[in-house]
Amino acid sequence: MTWHFSSSPAALRAVLSAVASLLLALDPAGIVAAGSPPSAGPGAPAPGSARIASSPLPRLGVAPKSAPPSGFTYQGQLRNGLGVVSGPCDLQFSLFDAPAAGAQVGTTQTRLGVTVDNGVLTVQLDFGAGAFQGDARWLEIAVRSPSGGGSYTTLTPRQAVTAAPQALTLRPGAQIRTASEPIGLTVSASDVAWVAPVGVMATGGTSTNTFPGQPTGVFGESANGTGLLGYSQNGIAIVGQSDLNDGVQGISQGSNGVSGFSAKVGASGVYGENSAGGYGVAGRASGSGIGVFGENFDSNGWAGRFNGRTLMSGDQTVLGNQIITFDQSIAGSQDVAGGQTVSGPLSAMSDVSVGGNQSFGSVTRQMLNLWGTQYGVGVQNATFYSRSGGAYAWYQGGTHSNSPNDPGLGGIPLMNLSASGRLSTLSGMTGGTPTPGQSGVSGSNTAAFDASFGSAGVLGTSTQNVGVIAQSSNFRPFMAFGSNLLDPKFYIENNGNVRADGTFSSPAADFAEMMPAGEVLEPGDVLAIGADGALVRSRAPYQRSVVGVYSTKPAFLGGSQEGGRTAGQVPLAVVGIVPVKVTASNGPIRPGDLLVASSSPGRAMRADDAPSIGSVIGKALQRLDDGAGTIQVVIMLQ
Repeated sequence: MTWHFSSSPAALRAVLSAVASLLLALDPAGIVAAGSPPSAGPGAPAPGSARIASSPLPRLGVAPKSAPPSGFTYQGQLRNGLGVVSGPCDLQFSLFDAPAAGAQVGTTQTRLGVTVDNGVLTVQLDFGAGAFQGDARWLEIAVRSPSGGGSYTTLTPRQAVTAAPQALTLRPGAQIRTASEPIGLTVSASDVAWVAPVGVMATGGTSTNTFPGQPTGVFGESANGTGLLGYSQNGIAIVGQSDLNDGVQGISQGSNGVSGFSAKVGASGVYGENSAGGYGVAGRASGSGIGVFGENFDSNGWAGRFNGRTLMSGDQTVLGNQIITFDQSIAGSQDVAGGQTVSGPLSAMSDVSVGGNQSFGSVTRQMLNLWGTQYGVGVQNATFYSRSGGAYAWYQGGTHSNSPNDPGLGGIPLMNLSASGRLSTLSGMTGGTPTPGQSGVSGSNTAAFDASFGSAGVLGTSTQNVGVIAQSSNFRPFMAFGSNLLDPKFYIENNGNVRADGTFSSPAADFAEMMPAGEVLEPGDVLAIGADGALVRSRAPYQRSVVGVYSTKPAFLGGSQEGGRTAGQVPLAVVGIVPVKVTASNGPIRPGDLLVASSSPGRAMRADDAPSIGSVIGKALQRLDDGAGTIQVVIMLQ
């Protein structure tokens, strides 16, 4: 059996006469597509060839109450070879982008048990929000009657989906022109149920062939007047958004590309906002032009103000005062002729020159970031600090060098504070205080004991001079304490007297006096008083003029002048244990033997019983079986 959709009861050819009615309604968020009640017959408006989509802009406070409908009502007349059809039928509707073949748009819509009354049927169809974007569309229809059994019969040809005549003015590329009215199109928004009522909202596509050369959401042009004007009593007059490029773009060959004006306190003539890594307001200039220009004629206002972080990739010149409320990062140089007030951290990648005072406000924070946040200066409560990720150095003169601890050509390193906290200066450290109980220079160390003595509270070293100097005109130049600062354990009076509250220990074990030498002597020599009173080697057995031994390393040294030993003098050990040159010429020496001078110059030998008074040098602590050598001897003249 042959089936027909026809535009009139008399038509008996296989043609679909369909009416798809679509009402284009204005939504407060912009111009969107909405469904309409079905028309009465063929020729009623079909879905329009233009659809301007509206997407929410939550970052601007714009949110629609609900998504606009994408469905529409379809009506037609169904006939077969016997006449008009009455009764339930099953129908399938498919949308294509060509009258034959082509690609299907959306999914096939199946409607079962559709009531057909005297050939007339009405169904609701919805091919999705993206089905109608202004391009041509065709419907392909298949019918199965009676409902519930058998196969579908596809009707040919496909039926073109057409628009109502007035809706053509809203198709892509359409123009709205007026010869007598001053305004071509007016769209208003007053629905206060929205977060921010918007007059017109449009988005740019992805084509690269649109004028003026980039995908553009809204483009306005005028020969003498205003190309695009937006007005809103309470909300935003114009919102521009583009997924790939500029939401709003202004181009001018003779005046302002984009101009904004506001007479309300706290409002903006031109306002930009970004929340996805781009730019709220961007300006670009070629040649000697200015990308963004701000001007103010009132001394109480500002030509430009930045309330957030500021990043400048090129040079910056400020002819007047500059106030920065939050962070500022400058990649190029900055020249400020007036004063500069910075309330947030300032990061400069090149030179910053300020002709007037530079102020950072009264907020405690790190105010200058010199290299990231690891290097900078800032203020804490009652504390000014300098932060360094490594060492800290102070140079005099020189040029910049990227090498660490390098003052550059001609520079002098005055001070260095290492990353471990060790401070070194070129000329040492001097401190002074007039306050009782305070120290001019104080040092402390809380680390565990270090046998190398490298971790001291105060350490003084010198390669050619004195490591530490202590001086006091009226009191003790040096004092040492234990755990109690009121109980000194060791001190030196300013007259040279020394007191130690404890035992003095030394690896040496003798007391020596500095005396003049009458000849060249060596440590360990047995010494006697010469004819002129100077010290000489002993040369005769049991020589009674012996006075001691040349001390190798005295623990106590008397008679020495400042600086230690003096020329022509030697240390004479008179008490203690010292190495002594000996000989076995009078028999083997055993520990405990009395020693006296021998005939060998400067050597001692074992004494016979009852040596004469004044000849004994001391007692042997070690043995010597034969020959000559050196042994330890307790010096005890008798």
